[in-house]
Amino acid sequence: MWLFNSTIGRKVVMSVTGIALILFLTFHCCMNVAALFSGEAYNWICELLGANWYAVVATLGLAALAVIHIVYAFILTMQNRRARGSERYEVTAKPDKVEWASQ
Repeated sequence: MWLFNSTIGRKVVMSVTGIALILFLTFHCCMNVAALFSGEAYNWICELLGANWYAVVATLGLAALAVIHIVYAFILTMQNRRARGSERYEVTAKPDKVEWASQ
């Protein structure tokens, strides 16, 4: 399948898992912000997530997404280094009297 065999497919997998992790962090932050406004609302959220089977499944899915993201990051980094060879950048010398922002 092209999603796992091509470089573009691997980058798609990497981006989708990254977006899923960002969505989790956003959801998690919103749940914690609820504690600032209402302790009762925070307790309700904790009760909802702690008592349902789909929260456990989502936790396992999140762990799988994190592992997939890390593995694909490693694979893509190794492929990029092999393709690039020993050359990192065309110009490695820093010119004198050039501001950092213009480099």
